[in-house]
Amino acid sequence: MRIGWAMAIAALVVMMPAAQVRADDAQAALEDIQKLGGEKLDIRGKTAEKASEDALAHFNKIIGLCEDFRKKYADNPLVNDALYEEGRAYQNRSRWMKTPDDDLKKAMELADQVIKADPKSEAAAKSHGLRLQYFKMTNKTDQLLAEAQALVKDCHDSKEAPLALRYIADTYEQSGKTEDAMKMYEMLAKEYPDSQQGKAAAGILASRKLKGSALDMTFKSASGEDVDTKTMKGKVVLAVFWMPGQAMSKDVLQRASATLKASGGKLAVVGVCLGSDKGQMEEDAKAAGATWPEFFDEKNKRFKNEQALKLGVRECPFAILADKTGKVRETGLVGQNLSDAIEKLLAEAGK
Repeated sequence: MRIGWAMAIAALVVMMPAAQVRADDAQAALEDIQKLGGEKLDIRGKTAEKASEDALAHFNKIIGLCEDFRKKYADNPLVNDALYEEGRAYQNRSRWMKTPDDDLKKAMELADQVIKADPKSEAAAKSHGLRLQYFKMTNKTDQLLAEAQALVKDCHDSKEAPLALRYIADTYEQSGKTEDAMKMYEMLAKEYPDSQQGKAAAGILASRKLKGSALDMTFKSASGEDVDTKTMKGKVVLAVFWMPGQAMSKDVLQRASATLKASGGKLAVVGVCLGSDKGQMEEDAKAAGATWPEFFDEKNKRFKNEQALKLGVRECPFAILADKTGKVRETGLVGQNLSDAIEKLLAEAGK
């Protein structure tokens, strides 16, 4: 009897390390797949035919590795992560196919398989994300809304949840359900304040209340100057959000520059460049005679720019005009309407 127990214990000791090695192998194999899936394709200087050939080879390799993983580690929980990566590869490959429908269908099937297998997992959340992209791309609004709601319900703490809430809010807003959209933006800003979507939602809510509120912009300019619009009381303040190379932006800059020079010190201007090329920003600003401080966000361009997110700016160019008390009086004006509004507030400031 003692010998039998000893043999059983010895067998367990041998089996446990083997099982751990197999689990480690599965983890390493998945990480290789994820690394390959996260690589950006470099198609610079390639013909369209060569770029397509290389892209298909890349995604075919990922799909093959995922299929091998599922066969070899069918009983490992990480198989759901491999299924997601396979679905993502099919969806990405579809962009390079002449007939993408089969690939998109396969991607949706794999995503659905992951969600059903473990609905609250991170792999399920990311698979919901694949389906959201598909429904958005194919303009299937009802399915998009249902998918986003399911993601938020089952994977509330996932990284994908804020994006899903933003999809819901945008869908409501586009369909004219403004009140429902605002509720979603409020939930997004409250529950996911540190996410990019949460910050954008907070900005959108702030933009709704911008008129009549105090203009509050603080930043370090591209030239290193500390800027705070609260210190500019006594002057009319114009904040210009613009994009280098854009004709309407150039017009706004030129109007602002001309009015600033003629204002006799009664106008202050601050700029927010929404572009990604600092050199082009400086070139366009110089051409317009813009001498005011410019905010330039090196990490985030367009409406992901820090100041644009904070104030809910979603148009370009976009102007915010505050009176000499610091209260916002006008937003979104361009062209002659902007010039007239500035002159009106300057006249008030001179009284």
